[in-house]
Amino acid sequence: MINVAILGFGTVGGGVAELLEANRDRVAQAAGDRVRVKHILVRRDLPGSRYAELMTRDVGTILNDPEVSVVCEAMGGLDPALPYVRSTLEHGKSVATSNKELIDAHGPELAAIARAHGLSLLFEGSVAGGIPILSTIRDACAHERFDSAVGILNGTCNYVLTRMEREGLSLEEALRQAQENGYAERNPDADVQGHDTARKLAILASLLSGTRVSSDQVPCEGIMGLEAADLRLARALRCSLKLLGVCRLAPTGLSLRTAPYLVPAASPLYGVSDVYNGVLLHGSTLGDLTLCGRGAGRFPTASAVVSDVVQCARNRGRTVECGLTGRDAKLADASAAEVRNLIRVAPSEASLAREVFAGAEEVALDGDPQDSAFVTRPMTERRCGEALAKLSTLRSRIRLLEAGA
Repeated sequence: MINVAILGFGTVGGGVAELLEANRDRVAQAAGDRVRVKHILVRRDLPGSRYAELMTRDVGTILNDPEVSVVCEAMGGLDPALPYVRSTLEHGKSVATSNKELIDAHGPELAAIARAHGLSLLFEGSVAGGIPILSTIRDACAHERFDSAVGILNGTCNYVLTRMEREGLSLEEALRQAQENGYAERNPDADVQGHDTARKLAILASLLSGTRVSSDQVPCEGIMGLEAADLRLARALRCSLKLLGVCRLAPTGLSLRTAPYLVPAASPLYGVSDVYNGVLLHGSTLGDLTLCGRGAGRFPTASAVVSDVVQCARNRGRTVECGLTGRDAKLADASAAEVRNLIRVAPSEASLAREVFAGAEEVALDGDPQDSAFVTRPMTERRCGEALAKLSTLRSRIRLLEAGA
């Protein structure tokens, strides 16, 4: 019998408990032994829950139970998740977590503790929900050299942009709808400002490069400045508008960015909509590899955590390598990256925009004479920034994801 404890009983923690119970026979077959939840750490008692007898408010009950060998951290954030996970590993228990903030900020440190104790720290659920993207990179394609990853990594933003495109909603209306449907937090700032995507991209880039990448190294823009006109322009250009995390590996170093992009119809990510996530990898021998699925929610993320529980259980007594290291990443000069851009300005600035973006192609906005829009030639981020600084009424600047990327 493999005894598991769960830290936190919210959306993900509750989903883990339900999946381990509902799929107990398949889990046992995969793990090589029966798996049961012995303890659940909660902030307050939940007497009406069918798991009430398993609940405790004392983390020491879990840490000091020699029968517990795997702990699922589903609390989120850093406090108290960080000290709890550190103590869990130091008490000889492997950890499965979906906490992207924890892994982004302290993953290499915790991975080193796990290795030193012959334990595992796994975090499949921290990136792209139920999509097995990390295990694909780490295990199934361990032989492959990937040179890029482009991902739709935030279900909230993808849902909002889909509703804006399909229903003509404003960003505020679409975000309110997402909250009403349970697809957005009460405070959605981390999602809509791009920080959630940046954290996930940093974890993804760390595994791809074998180096230490943190979200504060990722140039980050969110979706809050986008308007309905931007969605209409995307449609006119036969593109969809997505918040992307982009990682490219080159001899000059890692190129990283989180920002809204126009995704062409030729891209596998073009049709990834609503709360779905998608990741497009490019490998040296495989070429393009696309993984797509539900990127958030109770059961997609819980499923990823359970898959890590199975890995920890079937490898008791040894470390399952997670792929995180403390080796510093070599970063490329972000300002030197070349990109085409969609620039939207007030009509009064159209002449100046044509001048500073020489050779830009004008895009017609049917039925909307209030703005002028242009697609620039390929230019460096630095050159684009210098040109934008000369405009006083910039409406929006959106990068174009090149076909095949």
